[in-house]
Amino acid sequence: MPSLRTSGSGPAVLVPGTDSSGAATSLAVPAFTSVDMNGNVPGPVNAFASGNQPNGIASAIMPAVAGKTNYVTGITITSAGATAPSVVLAQLGGILGQALVLAYPVTTGSLVANPTLSLTFSPPLQGTGPNTQVTATLPALGVGNLYASVMLYGYTA
Repeated sequence: MPSLRTSGSGPAVLVPGTDSSGAATSLAVPAFTSVDMNGNVPGPVNAFASGNQPNGIASAIMPAVAGKTNYVTGITITSAGATAPSVVLAQLGGILGQALVLAYPVTTGSLVANPTLSLTFSPPLQGTGPNTQVTATLPALGVGNLYASVMLYGYTA
């Protein structure tokens, strides 16, 4: 296995690797760091959040970066219910292939927590190409909804 470079800060996990002489070793890699197909850490994973959007569209955006491609390592959706139960369709767009569409249930009660939807992608989902943003969108959850947010995790390389 090739040597791994570390970046970022925060909690770490031990990852097997090799030192410059080829001897086996373990490296402390930040817990939210991705490793590419060659065993290289392309950079720290960043979080992009919508903020709270009561009964409104919640969007988290990984901005386009000149000459770089976005890679999505995860998405999390949290919210509270609404006056009436329903199911809405959250969407992750700007990734290779077609948009990822996720059914998300909305419970009855504005102070009742909806199930948290949290997905990790390994390997990461690649953006459609350089200079292209990736967007995670949760539509309005309905009358009476007070809390809804989307978090998108990833890096550019």
